[in-house]
Amino acid sequence: MHGHAIPAPLVHRAWRRQTLNRIPTGRQPSAMEISTEPQPGGVEDKATALRRRHERRSAAITALVHSHGRFQTVSILDFSTGGLQLQGAFGVAAGDQIQIELLSGHRLPAKVVWSLGSRIGAAFTPVLSTDSPAIVALQRTVAGATGNASAAQK
Repeated sequence: MHGHAIPAPLVHRAWRRQTLNRIPTGRQPSAMEISTEPQPGGVEDKATALRRRHERRSAAITALVHSHGRFQTVSILDFSTGGLQLQGAFGVAAGDQIQIELLSGHRLPAKVVWSLGSRIGAAFTPVLSTDSPAIVALQRTVAGATGNASAAQK
């Protein structure tokens, strides 16, 4: 290791992951430890609460992601005024600027903040207000989907 310095962002990322998940140095985290789903009680809930500033809402909404001069169909898994989580996004990485196009026609500029397989987390740039037309459209889509599911069960 003589003369080979580890880049600062890699050191910071490793330290942050170990701190948030309380993973001992040198041990790889298990799939449960890196899960994007909140775990009941404990350190992860506190870390998640500190990291997330915006209330999230679960969803199953089809949208398009535009990046690198192309687009792809994705599913919005959850959203807030600060950003969203997408499933099915390939070829995008943390730091990429993307646009999410809703089926309503609204386009939302965002920056990818994390990527794990085909899932990404993106932060809206800028953060949206609760009465933003795009947030209202997302909320209506979710409400319509739950209304349709309730009607189908009757």
